[in-house]
Amino acid sequence: MSIITADCPHCGAQNMTFSVFGVFAAADFGGVSTASISAACKKCSLPIVIRVFSKSAGSSEHFTSNLRNRLQSGWELEGEDTTRIAQWPERLKPQIPADLPSEVEKAFSQAEVNRSTPDCEEAAAMMYRRSLELGVKSAYPQLTGSLAARIKTLVRDHHLPATIGDWLDQVRLIGNDGAHEVEGVTRDELIAARGFVDAALRYIFTLPAEVARRRGLPTEVA
Repeated sequence: MSIITADCPHCGAQNMTFSVFGVFAAADFGGVSTASISAACKKCSLPIVIRVFSKSAGSSEHFTSNLRNRLQSGWELEGEDTTRIAQWPERLKPQIPADLPSEVEKAFSQAEVNRSTPDCEEAAAMMYRRSLELGVKSAYPQLTGSLAARIKTLVRDHHLPATIGDWLDQVRLIGNDGAHEVEGVTRDELIAARGFVDAALRYIFTLPAEVARRRGLPTEVA
């Protein structure tokens, strides 16, 4: 089976080997012949598509036919006559909510770096939890007690919807698993925790700041 190497956008593995399972004709653009290569990560088994173009003359159909022959023969698909144009999905990139306090942004950024690093789910989960805890402390400094108690108070006093409160309690638990449990944190749990924290921080900081800007008012947490 033919292989290619790439950074996996799903599990974060760098320079990982991918098993090629398909080659498809793309189109000719300005006389450039292109094709798409489908492959699965040998670590997480999830797929990517890499688009390549040929440096040699000829149609996309001819280029694709040559690549398929290489695939059937188990040869290396990419060589001196091919150049990568793009990959889908792209490698994981940090996506940080706007208008966060500096300490919250730092913790969330560290979580994002660990999220895109192989086998760092526990470290990422702990930093997402830390960004949540720092965010609550920054936005609601009058609250005391554990993170769980502060989340309950915010829901009770209608600063947060009950649904977000439930989400954040799950983040707290996942973060605790990352710190204390032998089993650690799965990739699916990490992705869920990230989504919950991202939504909560946008609700607490980004949305009020955006509304204030549109009203021409100083940005502050409601």
